[in-house]
Amino acid sequence: MFPANTCTNALQIRFILQAAKYFNLSTKDLLSSANVIIDNHCLPSAPIPVEIAIRLWQAAEHLSRDPLIALKSGTMTQTYQQSPLFGLVCATKNMMKACKYIIRYQKNNLGMVNHRMGFEGNKVIGELVTPAHHDEELRPLIERQASVMLSFFKVIFSPEVQKNAMPEIYFKHQPNGPVEHYEKILGVKVHFGHSKNLFVAPRHLMDMNNPLHNPEMEEALLSLTQRHDRGITEGTNLIVQIEEFILKNLNNRYLNIDFVATSYAIGPRTLQRRLKEQNTSFNVLLNNVRYNRAMQLIVDPDISISEIATDLGFQNQSALNQAFTRWTNITPRQYRDACIDNPVTQYAFN
Repeated sequence: MFPANTCTNALQIRFILQAAKYFNLSTKDLLSSANVIIDNHCLPSAPIPVEIAIRLWQAAEHLSRDPLIALKSGTMTQTYQQSPLFGLVCATKNMMKACKYIIRYQKNNLGMVNHRMGFEGNKVIGELVTPAHHDEELRPLIERQASVMLSFFKVIFSPEVQKNAMPEIYFKHQPNGPVEHYEKILGVKVHFGHSKNLFVAPRHLMDMNNPLHNPEMEEALLSLTQRHDRGITEGTNLIVQIEEFILKNLNNRYLNIDFVATSYAIGPRTLQRRLKEQNTSFNVLLNNVRYNRAMQLIVDPDISISEIATDLGFQNQSALNQAFTRWTNITPRQYRDACIDNPVTQYAFN
C-alpha cells in the first residue's frame, strides 16, 4: 500500500480512459469495475491518489483480457500527441535537448515515476525512478511511460538510424506476459528483473541533428509548454480561480495550499506570494468559501448539520460549530431555527 498522500494526476486518468476507448472498452464498465468515480471538471494537473490509476489499469487489463494494454497505450499517438511538450520535442535541435525538455516538463506521474538522465561510457541512460518496493504495483504506469519515451525516440530518428542504434529497455518488475510480446510491441530488446528501470541508448545519438528541427516552432512551443506548466491561466482573476478550485475540493481531506499549488503545477511559495500580491491568503479564501457554502446549505432542513460539516471539509460537527459561531455569533442549529421561524433572518448575515 502507498502512503495516503501518494499521488499521480488527473492527466494519467485521462490517458487510461483514452486507451480504454481505443481498445473498445466501455468507460462506464471500466469505472464500475475499478469502483472509481471521475470528476470531469478536474484540472489535468490535479493530484489523484495513485491507487485509482492502478485500479483503472487493472480493470482495463481484466476487461480487455490484455495484460499489456498499458504498454500498448504508450505507442498510441492519441495519448501523447495532444500536449505542447510532444510538439516541442519534435521541433527541438537534438535528442539531448529533447530529453532535457521531457525531464523538466513531464508531469504525467507526479512524484511517482520521475525521470533522470546520465551517461555511462558510450551510452546514455534514462532512468524511471519509482518509490522503493512498489515496482510491481506501479508496473502499468512504468511500462506506459517507457513506451511513450520510446515513441518520442522513434519520432525524432529516421528508420535508418533506428535500425542501427535502437535503445534497450530494462524493467525492475517481472513481465506480465511473454517477453517476446513486449519486444514485438516496442520493437526493441526488453529485459526484466533489473536493479533499475532504464532506457539505454548509444551516446552519439544525443548529439545527432533532428531533421524536424524548427527554431521558430521550438520557441513558440516552449513558451506554450511553460504557460501550460505554470497551470494558472494568465489574464484570469487568480482569486476567482482558487476559490472555484477550493469549492470543488472542500470535502477533500488533503485540501491545503500545497494541494492547490500542486494542482496548478506551481510551488506553494509562488502561490502564496501571488495571493499576497492580491492582499489575501489561502486561509482567507478557504474561510470565505466555507462561509458562503455554509450559508447556502444551512437553510435546507433536509441536510443535517453533520453532513454540512463533512461537505465543508471540517473534521467534525464541533469544528463547524466553532467556525459558524465565529462568523455569525450563533451556532448552526440556532441559525437554522431562526431561519425557520423567520426566513428574513438569513439575509441579515449576507
